[in-house]
Amino acid sequence: LSVMAGAFAAALTLASGRTDTIVHDALQKMGVSTPIANRLLGLSIRVKPPGYTGREVSNFDDPSAVTALIVSSVTVLGNGKPRGIVARLGGQNLEVNEIGRKWAVQFIAPATATTISLTDRNYDRVLAIIPVTDRPPVVVLTEPGRDTVWRHVPSGSINFTARATDDVGLSSGHIEYT
Repeated sequence: LSVMAGAFAAALTLASGRTDTIVHDALQKMGVSTPIANRLLGLSIRVKPPGYTGREVSNFDDPSAVTALIVSSVTVLGNGKPRGIVARLGGQNLEVNEIGRKWAVQFIAPATATTISLTDRNYDRVLAIIPVTDRPPVVVLTEPGRDTVWRHVPSGSINFTARATDDVGLSSGHIEYT
């Protein structure tokens, strides 16, 4: 009787959507049929920016939108098995895989804003994907004060100084001259 009471309590918890599919799977093995909770709740998102940026991986818990530098690797993780989960980025179907005890969808952050639509049976969820563009660096030649052409090669040394900025960051730079 106590086993049945425990199974009933677990079934009620599952029906309320307050737990993940681990309890459902355990009860299923015991022969107790319970509804699967909404596997689109409690998502986590991992954004890995391109290596050249030197930025760290970012993690987001249950967001409604994700901002990512274009060509970042984005992974959506949800609780439970991937069977029955459908994911579409814009109009394109994505493969849903299993990582440990979670389902996962991976894609490269696109250059234009879009959405990822997720479906789990009669549950739907839409996340906005907001791209961030990596703008090119800005370089200002400060010495000499302007582009200079000499009719004859000057003797001695010539100083060149420049200031460079970038929205992501610069690790090095060099000046070329002819």
